[in-house]
Amino acid sequence: AVVSDKYGRRKVILYGLLFMIISGFLATYQRSFILFLICRGGCLFFFTFIKPSSLCMILEITPRRYRFLVKMALMVSGQIGATCATLTAFEIMNTSGWRMMLFWMIV
Repeated sequence: AVVSDKYGRRKVILYGLLFMIISGFLATYQRSFILFLICRGGCLFFFTFIKPSSLCMILEITPRRYRFLVKMALMVSGQIGATCATLTAFEIMNTSGWRMMLFWMIV
């Protein structure tokens, strides 16, 4: 939030997406699992710039009487999606390995 207040939300979201794409792309070509984890950690780090800024932008354009509902819908859908993604990734990793899991995460 401090970075987006200083440089602007749009710039923070765009640069966060750019570096998240780069670190995710680098993760696909790692032969070492440790380097893969470092690159995925980079994706998570840059995601922390994107989520609060995008939530603020969405709530700014939402009418005041619907802001609470929109925020709760975004939070709940995000948690449901994260749970489904974790369960799916766990199943793919057990059957096909971590490279196939990464492929399906990107697709």
